[in-house]
Amino acid sequence: MRKFASTLAGLSMAVLLALGVAGPAFADLDHTTWANAGNNAVVARDCDGQPGVQCRAYFPDLAIGNQGELILVYRWASSHVGSRGDIRMKKSTDGGATWTGEQVIASSTSDLRDPSITRLSTGRLIVSYFTYDQTASAVIGTQTRTSDNDGASWAAPVNVTSTLPHAATSAKIIEVRGTGELLIPLYGKQGSDPNNSIVIVRSTDKGVSWSGNQKTIASGSGTTDWTEPAIAELEDGHLRVIARTNANGFQYDSYSGTYMTTWTPTQDLGVPMHAPELFRVPGTNKVVNLWSQPSGSSRPVMVKMRYLDQYWGATLAETLYQPFKDIWDAGYSGTALVGSSLVTAVYDSSVSGLFIQRYDVADIEGSYTPKLDLMAEYNAGTVSISTDMTATDPAHPEMKPTGAIDGSTAYFNTAAKGSPAPAVYTIDLKTVRQIGKIGIALKPQNPVDGQYYPESATVYTSTDGTNWTAVQSYTTANTTHLDAKLLGGTISVRYVRVNVTASAGWATLNEVALYGFAPYTYGHAQS
Repeated sequence: MRKFASTLAGLSMAVLLALGVAGPAFADLDHTTWANAGNNAVVARDCDGQPGVQCRAYFPDLAIGNQGELILVYRWASSHVGSRGDIRMKKSTDGGATWTGEQVIASSTSDLRDPSITRLSTGRLIVSYFTYDQTASAVIGTQTRTSDNDGASWAAPVNVTSTLPHAATSAKIIEVRGTGELLIPLYGKQGSDPNNSIVIVRSTDKGVSWSGNQKTIASGSGTTDWTEPAIAELEDGHLRVIARTNANGFQYDSYSGTYMTTWTPTQDLGVPMHAPELFRVPGTNKVVNLWSQPSGSSRPVMVKMRYLDQYWGATLAETLYQPFKDIWDAGYSGTALVGSSLVTAVYDSSVSGLFIQRYDVADIEGSYTPKLDLMAEYNAGTVSISTDMTATDPAHPEMKPTGAIDGSTAYFNTAAKGSPAPAVYTIDLKTVRQIGKIGIALKPQNPVDGQYYPESATVYTSTDGTNWTAVQSYTTANTTHLDAKLLGGTISVRYVRVNVTASAGWATLNEVALYGFAPYTYGHAQS
């Protein structure tokens, strides 16, 4: 656990106190979540023909197939870099709840990396990826493959040629409205430039060939290293590129009636971005943006709703996915729009998984503020607690019933029962409030021995203390951060109850956080 360790957790309280354990506090990390990390769409297993060598999924992307099914592509390899990798595919006909068996799209003795998939207006599927020589540690080039039978078979690879002799790609091909041309964003070294440049290459035959008809968007001749560009057509003749650099993410726009003719000066978006993605919600002025954002030694996935007629700073970003451990080898989202819902795939090598998240467009159309100061309200008498989690420790006075609402995720700032589950913790807000998000931290990792001690629990809300609605559940969950559940706008809440039904050692509740929701007013229909 993070804040409190029982004797059943592997170390006695006496040992912890003697060591002076405080433990690092977990940051207040918010993300659309699902119980126990949800649907692990691709489970790690031994690599084909390599007993004892574990392969896992990296760099996922999603598209909607011709029958409305979700199509997931990903790199299958034993490590982030330095091993051969295949491009593989799965399908789901139930919104990502279950998945078919794997199909290999492309295989090589080299490392095939960063796949993306797009369905064209003709029904053709096109997958892009780049080839990497893991022995020489060098990019070979970018290729595409197409399928005209819903992925049952794939055409031979087609090389994407440009002025970049060894170009890589990491984002979707887009199909331009009106002309039907395809655009693919590439990055790589150009001539004697010291850094990577970005070019956009066209195909006029739906990916059968790439003519080399290109536009250089950013040059590596300066001090900026341009990588991992993503492109979207936001309106007819309006293209936007967002790219990773050795500093922050940068944005370019082309508003010319003849696309790609003139580009705006770069706009520094103010935050580091890896593998950005962006797309417009059809028929609206809404533009969904996602990216992986390095933060210390971790790399959470961020999501932000933007609007065509608003600047970058008009809206806030939410943390969509926080890696289960403090690790950078995670993220690289791929997202598909399914009606009014978004489905995002992310990978997390800390748990060797590729996970699917489902949430509504409306869930990111507002700011989850303010966060209720439950401790201040408790002291003022406008919040009360009812619980059997009343264990205390004279050496750590912060461990007490209010430890679960004190706003701190330090190790001993917790509520605990001096025995295993069951245990109940109920918060009474005294009046009905509008709540948009509930954050829960159960019994997390022990900072001394690094072990996890899972708990099972259900989170309920009520307006009257009699009728209860379950909003989140955990089954033998390992807690590594404050796990935030978006409630879809706001719901009416007076009571919040956490029922801990199973625990390894003492039942523990690390933190409960409640948030409001302020919807944006910028959205509207737009052709």
